[in-house]
Amino acid sequence: MNPIKNYKKIIYEIEKAGRLEELRDLEDKIIKEIVRLVEDGSPGARLELEEIERVVNAGLDHKPKNKLLISALKNSIAGALSVAKYCLL
Repeated sequence: MNPIKNYKKIIYEIEKAGRLEELRDLEDKIIKEIVRLVEDGSPGARLELEEIERVVNAGLDHKPKNKLLISALKNSIAGALSVAKYCLL
């Protein structure tokens, strides 16, 4: 399952199952994909980075007790995207 294309679905499944420790695995997979795209550096890779940013910044509804963890996940990925943009200047 592609962690970017299925981001919302994966998060909802993690929440539903109560396996919040899997958020770290999701974060690792997405950041590895970001690194791969930076190393590629092609115009297509840049478009994929924009798509990742759009998906990650999309509003999601979460259980109140999970909002902090989801927010930390989004902030971590946003930081990786920011560095990726800087590297591709």
